[in-house]
Amino acid sequence: MHSFEGGGFDATPFLAVDRARIWFSTSHVAMLSQNIGMGLMVDIERLKRAAAGGRVQHTGFLSPQEAARVSFQLRSQGVHTSCWGGYWGAGRRVLTVFPPEIPTSDAPLTAVYFPTVDDEGVLRELLLRDGVPKDQLGDIVKHRDGLSVILKDPPHPATLNRKRVGSLEVEPMVVGLELVRQGKLSTKTVVVPSMRADVLGAKAFGVSRTYFAKGVAGGKVYLNGMVAGKSSVVELADEVYAEGVGRFCVEAIEGKTKRGNLKVVLQIEKT
Repeated sequence: MHSFEGGGFDATPFLAVDRARIWFSTSHVAMLSQNIGMGLMVDIERLKRAAAGGRVQHTGFLSPQEAARVSFQLRSQGVHTSCWGGYWGAGRRVLTVFPPEIPTSDAPLTAVYFPTVDDEGVLRELLLRDGVPKDQLGDIVKHRDGLSVILKDPPHPATLNRKRVGSLEVEPMVVGLELVRQGKLSTKTVVVPSMRADVLGAKAFGVSRTYFAKGVAGGKVYLNGMVAGKSSVVELADEVYAEGVGRFCVEAIEGKTKRGNLKVVLQIEKT
């Protein structure tokens, strides 16, 4: 079901793209300059030094927009990154930097299941009140009979010590991420007349261009973590995130067809 409401998608490590060799255009440089002034709560220089020193370094959980912005900044400076939130299409993700000699690296995550609990907001607020740092909390996934909280591994002790949620007595338990949610990662080649975000988004998610354009107009679509405009153009290795729908990145542009359309390879995440 396609929707621009609610939580969004996330976690695309650009596995098939050599990010260290990507050429960023003037439009990207302008966007990068805008990002620098946004007060991101991440030490970019520390992450760069870690990767340059041959170390793998993880952030805490970041919002969909912040993870995309920080990843974009680092990739524009030749740093290899991946983002992972515990399942394909996660909203909150941990960003990882790693040296070029390592193919890829994701943060170690786990999940804690709260049986019978059904209010995500109440549970998140209680865990924060218990002392679980905000950047240690990922998505809270709703099941038919409870909630699962995605966390860094090992989970914060306060998560397992929470024995009551509202009027409910609970017994939290650590569960495998494979039991939380099965998202979907796919690669798709599309033929498009242009690289506009609404054109690619419609093809990526199998919706009409009019429908996807409404999400853009409503401020629900982001290009590299920044709100996309109606004429935003997507380039190689860019990430587009649509709230409640999914995210995709451009893996390759394979040239033009005889009619002058573009053949574009997309990596797409859906929950």
